[in-house]
Amino acid sequence: PKKDPLALAAALLGITEIEPPPTEPANYNVGDSRVFWIQNSDTREWQEVELTLEAITDHAYLWFDMSRITKDAEEVVANAAAGFEAAYVQDVAVFGDPPIPGIDGDPRLYILHISALTICNVDEASSHQCGIAGYWASHNSLPTEIEEYSNEVELFVINADIGGIGGHNYQT
Repeated sequence: PKKDPLALAAALLGITEIEPPPTEPANYNVGDSRVFWIQNSDTREWQEVELTLEAITDHAYLWFDMSRITKDAEEVVANAAAGFEAAYVQDVAVFGDPPIPGIDGDPRLYILHISALTICNVDEASSHQCGIAGYWASHNSLPTEIEEYSNEVELFVINADIGGIGGHNYQT
């Protein structure tokens, strides 16, 4: 049988009251800011991180920790957007379509470019030692009634400190 997180939450956790998901996507514009929950993979601690929406593509919102961009920001964002779109086509061919509209009523994925200092237990001098390049954060596809730290969107986290940010980070 197919796994049903809502049925499991009701059966195992007694959760029966869950807000219905939105039916329309959020209305974001480039330059908007939003706070996301991110877990440090080493300490397992959660923290809120404010990111800026720097690009909107056909398939994604690209959010950035702009403090980590050390070269031409426009070029970096353009390369990341083009790289994501190129990889998206290949990824869908291999893995299938993402859940649309998903938990947030939006067909776009969220791509969060986050500092290694946030996702690993490293400091500025050792940020290159964070072993995470990126990951799919499946708990975000669940409502907060089930997963307290859910961002309630379908999202990927990209380590903004590994090799800089650009299209090469999306190669499959």
